[in-house]
Amino acid sequence: VLALAAVPAWAQPEEGAATGGPVPESFLHTILVGCGWFFGPVFLLTSIAGFSLVTYCYLNITPAKLVPEALMVEVNNLLEEERYEEALQVSAADDSLLGRVVAAGLNAMSGGHEAMRSMMEESGADQSSALQQQVGWINLISNIAPMLGLLGTVWGMVASFGVIKTQASPTPAQLAGG
Repeated sequence: VLALAAVPAWAQPEEGAATGGPVPESFLHTILVGCGWFFGPVFLLTSIAGFSLVTYCYLNITPAKLVPEALMVEVNNLLEEERYEEALQVSAADDSLLGRVVAAGLNAMSGGHEAMRSMMEESGADQSSALQQQVGWINLISNIAPMLGLLGTVWGMVASFGVIKTQASPTPAQLAGG
């Protein structure tokens, strides 16, 4: 998002170039250029990956998609009318969490109530695990991002100390690169 916000600043003609004065840079441009050859791509890739994963989960992990009201009503009506085969077909045709769990239970119908219950619990645990894996990627990025920030801070401090080592009285502008 920061990279996209900085694009207009990069695309603008350099105001100071025509007058011979200093060229003003945007804050985002300064940040992205200051990231360097390593942290710039890492920053952009983690930002894009994190935004994409959050958007994907926001759009796909919703109660309406996991437990569709229409499917719940239809399967409930079919089960009340004791039309088990139709309920199995309807739930197996639906790709939602509810459809998969109910289909697993109805597939074990010949084993009795306890077998159906056991299969539904097992299928529910499998579906829950799959959802947690999707959210786990967001967790991974959110754990890695602060570590990358700390690595960048240490990298910058090492660069600043390198300037201090080579110059007796460095100016703040000379230290700002780190």
